[in-house]
Amino acid sequence: MRLLLAGIDTSIAKSFIKNYKSKYGLVALDPSKADFSKYDPVKKVFSAYRFDAVVYFASGRGKELNLFKNLQYAAISFGVKKMLTVIIAEPGAVYDPLITVGEQGVFDSLAPLLIQKDKIGTALKFFDFYGKDEKDGIVAKMVNSAKKKGKITIEQDKQINLLHLNDATRILDTMISGNIAKGVYDVSSPNPTNLSTIAKAIKKHLPDTEVEILDRTLADGIEADIEPLLTAISDNFKFTQLGKGLGEMLIESVKQV
Repeated sequence: MRLLLAGIDTSIAKSFIKNYKSKYGLVALDPSKADFSKYDPVKKVFSAYRFDAVVYFASGRGKELNLFKNLQYAAISFGVKKMLTVIIAEPGAVYDPLITVGEQGVFDSLAPLLIQKDKIGTALKFFDFYGKDEKDGIVAKMVNSAKKKGKITIEQDKQINLLHLNDATRILDTMISGNIAKGVYDVSSPNPTNLSTIAKAIKKHLPDTEVEILDRTLADGIEADIEPLLTAISDNFKFTQLGKGLGEMLIESVKQV
């Protein structure tokens, strides 16, 4: 099964390539070779290969919407059966043309609407990742603060939706290879956690860390509607337990201290 990948500089893309390069034939768009916000370079890639699916990892940078439209149009024109678009965004965002928003905000709002109008597209809306290969998520930032400053400061405790990076790539694999209903899915662990809980777990492995929580009132966090996802991927999917995933990540980070 041959896949076309776009946006491969994201952590989830790198992890997917690492974990599944032996399962799929992977072809990646290299933005240093051409301007893929224009259609002709995209068309040339589709003319050179026959793809079974397209996976677009939206990075939050560059001409996201143009690239998405080009990939979507080419995929439909060349008979590709499936296109997955990975979005890192809050659920329920509504695009209002009267409000000036950044390019990524427009993409996050418009892409799911465009996907629902075709017959090949699925949008996967992720939130925050953790794991030893995730360098930019909120957990990674807390670990780095503990390592470099010996302190974690939380402005206000809040509930967050975390997903282990390996779980994210496994869900992608399931969506690519399985007969999953097309649509727009929120993707997260079924068990949200609090920033204070994560800080305690970090302190367990880095005991000299000072944890300061300025406001312990639990703030409203992002509420992901993951029931459609759980129904689609079946109850047999096993999510990484938070304690185990954090433990592996922290053990790896302690080795690097």
